[in-house]
Amino acid sequence: MDTEKILFEAAPLGVNCVALHKIAKRDDLSLPMPHLHVYLAGLIERVNDPANQKKLREYVVGSKEHLAEVVERHRSDEMPFRIPFYAARHSGDFFTDMNAQLVTGRELEFPVYCYEQAQIYGKEMGRKTEVAVFNLLARTFGVCLELLARYYQAVRFDPLFEINERDYQAFKKEFPELVERIARIEQPSKLKQDIGDKLIM
Repeated sequence: MDTEKILFEAAPLGVNCVALHKIAKRDDLSLPMPHLHVYLAGLIERVNDPANQKKLREYVVGSKEHLAEVVERHRSDEMPFRIPFYAARHSGDFFTDMNAQLVTGRELEFPVYCYEQAQIYGKEMGRKTEVAVFNLLARTFGVCLELLARYYQAVRFDPLFEINERDYQAFKKEFPELVERIARIEQPSKLKQDIGDKLIM
């Protein structure tokens, strides 16, 4: 899978988290676990942050065979599952984000496979919370991908789309346990994209 990808500077994690929640409510796309909002918001930030691109691409693989080669290459390491875990996770994130930005020709099988493998490697490493997230992400991938796709449509093509104090309070009311994990939105900010493909707050 080798498709050109439009990159822009993502909004802070907290803003994206509330934006995803607003779109999910608007379009009746319910996620089965609150932490998925946080994970998907982090995915947007990780994949689209130009400062993170070099590090991300060091781990991204493009096929099941390449991921299997990573596993084999690190089999004798002191922590043999660490690099395969990051390769699976970052590859899943990269291709999920890429597919969310495509209008047609989306390919779901490989990113789902990556999250399934990240779940296996994460379990070996004792990362229980992430294992639970990857399990649900793989099982409900279609809904998660559609939510990300609608996020990109909103911030790119809807000039009226914005995140305000009411949206933050709605998120806070439904997911109070997540509020401490995201940045507080001090002032309502409109999300829009300028001609240079940079997300403006």
